[in-house]
Amino acid sequence: MNEVFTAPRSTTTDYGLCILSTDVPGPAARRRIISRRKLILWSGLVLPILAVLAVGASLAEDGIIRQPDIVYAEPDGKPLHLDFMRPEGPGPFPLVICVHGGGWRAYYNSLEMALWTAACGTAVVFLGAYLSEKTKGFAIGRAAIRFLAMIPMAVPGLVLGLAYIFFFNDPANPLNPLYHTMAILVISTIVHFYTVAHLTAVTALKQMDPEFEAAGASLKVPWYTTFWRVTVPVAMPAILDISIYLFVSAMTTVSAVVFLYTPETALASIAVLNMDDAGDFAPAAAMAMMIVYTSTAMRLLHWLITRGLVQRSQDWRRR
Repeated sequence: MNEVFTAPRSTTTDYGLCILSTDVPGPAARRRIISRRKLILWSGLVLPILAVLAVGASLAEDGIIRQPDIVYAEPDGKPLHLDFMRPEGPGPFPLVICVHGGGWRAYYNSLEMALWTAACGTAVVFLGAYLSEKTKGFAIGRAAIRFLAMIPMAVPGLVLGLAYIFFFNDPANPLNPLYHTMAILVISTIVHFYTVAHLTAVTALKQMDPEFEAAGASLKVPWYTTFWRVTVPVAMPAILDISIYLFVSAMTTVSAVVFLYTPETALASIAVLNMDDAGDFAPAAAMAMMIVYTSTAMRLLHWLITRGLVQRSQDWRRR
């Protein structure tokens, strides 16, 4: 029985006569092809494992001593570990040091900074927009708030980070204790993304009837009561949008914070940059995906919270 069946045929084209041939493998040939593929697959899986075992055996045979999990520092009570390998004997010999990665620490720092930025930034942004749009009098102050709110959009993040270094690093500055802390990262991130959040809040406030404040004043209701019981519930969708915008921006920001972080406050986005520069592309990609997953999870949580709150605070829109 033939194992390969050949069915030649010809066709005519504009360029002349073309001979086409189709080779169809028979059952025995197909089995041999599958066997070869399995062999290649198993070779690709088994050979690397054998190579690692061989390297480990050779290191053991060559008298290489490996000392794992050595604590070399404990910042904030958190031990940092390293491994090193050295040959046996009095030496001097070369030494191989492997410092354990701080990826999870950087990720938790980013999560902490993003949560603080979303909470504090949303409050600061919405209160500033309310003072500039809904209050009466003090026209110069309200104009100054509008002007200052637009400046961050015109300032690059790198320039903002350098400005923070020059300002907060001065020992004579009473705000110098904020330098090298998480607080300065939160402040710089809020300022960096302030403009877009401010415009969102202003747009939501302008959609509200200006008679709310007038009615509250005529009824002798304090302005903060009107703000808390009327303005905030009506503008709740915009407030939640501001919070998720600041959170995602804080998780992904690099430009301003790259000058302000310390080994204790390293961020996930900075860790991605450093690992990519060091050629550790796989860990960098994994950390980048952790940022994506976290942002996606918070976006889903934002959608669930928005759905529940809007149903209770936005019924007036459907009447």
